[in-house]
Amino acid sequence: MSDDTALIIRDEGPVRHLILNRPQKLNALDVDQHVRIKGAVEAARDDDSVRVPVLAGEGRAFCA
Repeated sequence: MSDDTALIIRDEGPVRHLILNRPQKLNALDVDQHVRIKGAVEAARDDDSVRVPVLAGEGRAFCA
């Protein structure tokens, strides 16, 4: 089941923040989340205004 809020993408100047947003699951990666992250990183790579992507986790765990 796809959840469009599972990955938050926020730009702050040249920094693109990719925030894992499944704190109830300790931000565990599943296939859908992997696909979201891959797409977001590729989009950041292709966007000349983005200098660096930063991957973070919402809640008490980065990733399980």
